Parts: sequence; structure tokens; C-alpha cells
Amino acid sequence: MSVAHGALLSVTKGEARDLGRVVVLGVGSCVMVGRSPDVSRQTGMITQHSLIRLDDEDHQAVARHLQTRAPHNDDARTVFASFDRADDVALGDDAVSSRHAMIFCDEAGLTILDMGSTNGTFVNGDRIISADLAPGDLLRIGETRFAITPRR
Repeated sequence: MSVAHGALLSVTKGEARDLGRVVVLGVGSCVMVGRSPDVSRQTGMITQHSLIRLDDEDHQAVARHLQTRAPHNDDARTVFASFDRADDVALGDDAVSSRHAMIFCDEAGLTILDMGSTNGTFVNGDRIISADLAPGDLLRIGETRFAITPRR
């Protein structure tokens, strides 16, 4: 299965308000996943329908990630500015960091980058710093699980 038209990330396990939620990623887009500011009265950085600012360290991590994957993937985009950033995904999960992970979708496929989260990011049960994603993979961010399917 390919992601020629993008991908859908469906919440299969997590907080009640997040269950069944579907994140749509079109080719050429990226999204930040993080904790909602209203979780447990903790400070959060993502509000619904917003884009949090990335600091210089975040921009450097994203640039390294994109440049590292490009030689191994034909058609992989190497420049962050070449992605349209979708609204941030704010989860109601205490185990999710405020800026937990970024997911990118381009002509070469899906990829994820952990943004230095406290509790880690897991693909098919393995903790990752960055990884390619494919339809059928199971993604865990905090205690929230996502199933990945192709967008038709």
C-alpha cells in the first residue's frame, strides 16, 4: 500500500475526547502532535487550530531529519519550507509532551520525528527518534495509539 494521496492517522486508543479522531495528511504536508493546554491544568503549548512556533533547536532537528532521509528515499523533500503545515494535533493525554513529534508526508512517503519528548514515540512497539511510516504501522505517542492507513 502506498501513500500516493497522503495518509490518515486514526486514534484507536487514548483519551475519550480523542478516540476516533482522524488526522488527514496530504502529500506535501506536515503536522505537530502535542499535548493540549487544558490537560490536568498543566501548561501546554498547542491550542486547537494553531501552529506553535518552533525554536532554533527544533528547526535544526527538523532540517537534520529531512536531510538524513533524502539520500535513501527518492523524491524526499529536504527543506522544511517545502511542506504545508497543517493545524497542530492537540491530544488530551498527560503522557504527551507539549511538542511531542512531527509527522511529514511527501512523495517519498511518511516519516516521523520525535521532538525530544519525555515519554518517547513508538512505531510498532519500538521506541524511535525518527522513522519511516507505512500504512498498517501502529504509532504510539504518549499513551495515544494511531493506526496509519492510506488516503484515497
